[in-house]
Amino acid sequence: MANDAANDLPLQDLDILRQRHLGNETVFHLEDPDTYRTLCERLYAAGYNFPQCLSGVDMGYGLRTVLHLRRLADHAEITVWLDVSYEHPHTPSVTDLWGGVEWHEREAYDLLGIRYDGHPDLRRILLEDDWTIHPLQRRYDTGGYLIPDWEPQPWPDWDAIERAEAEAAEKAKAKKAPAKKAPAKPVVKPAAEATPKPTEAAKQPPSKEARDVPAKDVPAEKDVLAKDVSTKKDVSTKDVSEKDVEQDVSALDTGDKRPATERPSVERSKADTSAPDTPTQARKDDLKQIRGIGEKLEQTLNDAGITTLEQLANLTDEQMAALSDRLAFPGRIEREKWREQARALREDAARKEGEQ
Repeated sequence: MANDAANDLPLQDLDILRQRHLGNETVFHLEDPDTYRTLCERLYAAGYNFPQCLSGVDMGYGLRTVLHLRRLADHAEITVWLDVSYEHPHTPSVTDLWGGVEWHEREAYDLLGIRYDGHPDLRRILLEDDWTIHPLQRRYDTGGYLIPDWEPQPWPDWDAIERAEAEAAEKAKAKKAPAKKAPAKPVVKPAAEATPKPTEAAKQPPSKEARDVPAKDVPAEKDVLAKDVSTKKDVSTKDVSEKDVEQDVSALDTGDKRPATERPSVERSKADTSAPDTPTQARKDDLKQIRGIGEKLEQTLNDAGITTLEQLANLTDEQMAALSDRLAFPGRIEREKWREQARALREDAARKEGEQ
């Protein structure tokens, strides 16, 4: 929003050092005091009518004025930086455009020594008039004394700084880009093994002798399975329970090849295949489903004859008021919308039953 507003300003003829975007703010970086004054006049004409703050900063190479502006019509925000040298720390005042910055400019002058030309009353605002230093300058220590051998830093090469920032941004963008995945190799399925054809002997019906073998000589299916279970459990056949045998017998129908100890019991399997349980009437009418109703309040409602969600949902305004007085919680039923909650729960339960 602020970026679009800044693009509409007439700035082509101004000596703007840099224009940056920080969050939702557009920042204009200047080094020419006359350009600072002209830009502020155009911002004022463009509707930036609220000065949020004006402050000063010692940058180590010089002093900076920072002016934050907002346009209340659309909340667009613009910040202006003006850098001046220690030797000539003069900046045009903008108090005639925004009267609210008068004390801000006095504070920046008092603590940092920035002189705002054209200010109607440029004097100290926090310190006494006989102070001879500006204590927030880097050349002074916390006690107000000059730091020995302190020298200002050289003036920055903004073009080199811009190139370094652009390269860092490109590297960060490339680092965040997802790496290209190698194409997946096709899965080669093994050729299906040929199913052996039944032999002629297998096709022949069993002989009369085989059919006449007494049943007692053929081990029962349960006995075979019991022996198999006993082997896996490392116990004797007689220690195998009838339940394990039944589980193995059930595996013949279900195709479950897991050991008996790992398969669910017959009773559990039957229970799992049954139809899902539907909510019971007790659950449907559980008043504790209402937000704000606990064990004690539910009992109190039951004592008052309210035992179901339907009764709670059908309360009239007069009944609700009487019940609220009886509960000694004036307005709580209306405030927490117990009746509306009950209606919504009943509608939700009816919808779920219809879907089933």
